[in-house]
Amino acid sequence: MVVAVAPSAPRFEHRTDASPVLGVNDSAPRLSWTVPEAAPSYEQTSYEVEITRDGRSDRYRVDSVEQVLVPWPAEPLASRDAAAVRIRVAHKDEWSGWSETAVVEAGLLDSADWTADFVSPARLGGINMPAPVLRGSLIVPGEVRKARLYATAHGTYVPTLNGRRVGDDVLAPGWTSYRHRLRYQVYDVTDLVHDGENALEVLLGNGWYRGRLGFHGQRALYGDRLALLAQLEVTTTDGRVHVLATDGSWTARESEVLADDLYDGQLTDLRRRGGGWRPATDRVEVVGGDRARLVAPQGPPVRVTDVLPARRVWTSPTGRTLVDFGQNVVGWVRLEVRDLSPGDEVVVRHAEVLEDGELSTRPLRSAQATDTYFVAGGKEEVLEPSLTFHGFRYAEVDGATGCAPRISRRS
Repeated sequence: MVVAVAPSAPRFEHRTDASPVLGVNDSAPRLSWTVPEAAPSYEQTSYEVEITRDGRSDRYRVDSVEQVLVPWPAEPLASRDAAAVRIRVAHKDEWSGWSETAVVEAGLLDSADWTADFVSPARLGGINMPAPVLRGSLIVPGEVRKARLYATAHGTYVPTLNGRRVGDDVLAPGWTSYRHRLRYQVYDVTDLVHDGENALEVLLGNGWYRGRLGFHGQRALYGDRLALLAQLEVTTTDGRVHVLATDGSWTARESEVLADDLYDGQLTDLRRRGGGWRPATDRVEVVGGDRARLVAPQGPPVRVTDVLPARRVWTSPTGRTLVDFGQNVVGWVRLEVRDLSPGDEVVVRHAEVLEDGELSTRPLRSAQATDTYFVAGGKEEVLEPSLTFHGFRYAEVDGATGCAPRISRRS
């Protein structure tokens, strides 16, 4: 008898994340795996699941050929519970080795698990105003054992913790039927939190929630006010849990993003990143938001999957600088510029095709698909948006001398 080699590590529901898989929305997440066959005649007839929780391991044998979305065999998970899971399979009485272990952690499964409220700037961050940054802080009195950030927004959001970017996803929380469900994300931020004061800052953008959307170019189809819901939970080595939740004590300020839209692009003033700029500040208000609509993602997030170099850079018949990236992609241009003066304007326009040797924007209808930057000036700056994306093959770049354009592609 030829015995199958060990099956793949289990996956949970439709998630494809590498272990640990955080924020699963189900108390009994279904399991899937694959079995590399040692011979064409091999067929799984049974499987065994080992689940380890709180230091205790239990095994569950099931006589079945199923390998996709099989039922969770153990007691359900509670909110924040974690379990380590591995699989082995059998053909009749011949068992394979054990798979690699995968760890799953439940999200906040009940709306009562949230102590945070949706908050929004009182005066800043309105329609046609610069994108706001919301800020809260937490003092952690001791060594950190574990830290999780649970977050979502009306709009899109980009979180930073102690000045470092949280996660590698973009355009979170993604597009859903917001009146029925709103995704939230869970981040492992253990390595970003430290003893003492910790600052959480979150940039909010219009996204699908408040941006221009649909064939008629309407805005704010789901709401006219951006809002953040965030809950940072830090467990110290003495077992205590310290929580920073969005509430009326948070503050808001303007960012360097002067305008953002998924159709039209982003306008950024990089001079606002300097220490000499004093942004307008604001208090926040608690606003309405139904926490019963919150759900964890069912699948993988939007991430950058590749960085593609420019294939060709040339001058069009009318003297414009054009860039060809060799294929239609969904993403944005990352532009490196050098030796520009403060306030110089760099404009990047996007399109899928050329017409008479020029960038053809007619298929875009009313979408501007344009990213504009006022540079801070200096020997080298990297220009790229954070609250928009584009579908394109070609870019037209104006105002960048000595540039080396590249593009990040989104999946």
